[in-house]
Amino acid sequence: MSEPEIKKCSQCKKEFECNKSNIKQCQCYGIELTAKEKAFIEQNYFDCLCLNCLKKLKKKMDTTNHQGL
Repeated sequence: MSEPEIKKCSQCKKEFECNKSNIKQCQCYGIELTAKEKAFIEQNYFDCLCLNCLKKLKKKMDTTNHQGL
């Protein structure tokens, strides 16, 4: 297994540790994204987002999806 990689969040530019070779040890493990959320990230960012930005994005998209109900 390779060592964790230090990346910069594509959104906030903060550094974080990415461990894609051992996903259960990665900072993003446990956050569940919908297909729509994953597609949005792929279309708008060139690399990973930090956990904080993933949570913010998910909350924003959840709020947007529930407006008008």
